[in-house]
Amino acid sequence: MYGLDEFFSRFRNKRRKFDISKVVFYMACKHILEPQSKLGMYESYAKYINFFELDLNHLYRALDDLAEIKEDIEEYLFERNRTLFNMTVDVVFYDVTTFYFESKDEDLLRKFGYSKDGKASEVQVVLGLLIDAEGRPIGYDIFSGNIFEGKSLEPFLKRLKERFSIQRVVIVADRGINSKVNLLRVKELGYGYIGTCQEYCVSL
Repeated sequence: MYGLDEFFSRFRNKRRKFDISKVVFYMACKHILEPQSKLGMYESYAKYINFFELDLNHLYRALDDLAEIKEDIEEYLFERNRTLFNMTVDVVFYDVTTFYFESKDEDLLRKFGYSKDGKASEVQVVLGLLIDAEGRPIGYDIFSGNIFEGKSLEPFLKRLKERFSIQRVVIVADRGINSKVNLLRVKELGYGYIGTCQEYCVSL
């Protein structure tokens, strides 16, 4: 239905010695049926009959390859959804969460910040996810772990307009994101919004 085999064929890599579409399909199915680490996926794959040849390195290499074409995947799936389901995107939901690491070593993305998991002593990253009114994901972004979640909205809105040519959008956000500054920027970009009502909403 989505034609992902054809999509991945556009990104053939001469150095890649495995079928990335099969590896991605396997990882997606395992996450749905039996979530495991990549090592766990590799160790359990032999129980499937007539399975393709798989090496542990294929799973890790596939993730690297997917990261390189992340935006291509998002745009392709967005257009396929719009075509298959006559999808009209005019209401989107945006939320942010945090993922922590069992580490205290900071780098470009992993920073100390406000942790929604209560792991303030561990480094983390911030994940912003955008979905449509039917719950289908449109895109996500990873931010530095010390960024305030409200500051992640504006970059997302700009990318939304540039990448997907969406003109009329109503942003649905929770209290952590619908600050006065964010709501003003939403209006300046030509979008509408629905959020938790606060005193300053009247002045907007």
